[in-house]
Amino acid sequence: MSDGLGLSWLADIAPVPVHFVHGTADAIVDVAHSRRLHTALRERGWPVTFTELDTDHAGIVKTVCDPHLNRCRPTDLDHAVRAGDHTAQLMAQAAGQRH
Repeated sequence: MSDGLGLSWLADIAPVPVHFVHGTADAIVDVAHSRRLHTALRERGWPVTFTELDTDHAGIVKTVCDPHLNRCRPTDLDHAVRAGDHTAQLMAQAAGQRH
């Protein structure tokens, strides 16, 4: 059965915890993609959570996309620092550490 997302293979895998982090101002990968995948996994019984942060594509890891370098580079922009700090806290929690 096709689900339109190409997720039929998930039926053969035991669910594992998944946490999505996506910037709401992401112009490279629309946040709607993560929302749809989050919903699809949840509907299949996976333990899944989702955090949307007020930043762009690279801000979730304290960086900005630099088209001249064709990569991301560190930044001190407020939105990226806040988002990156939040992402780091989520990762520490997932690792079982308090932050």
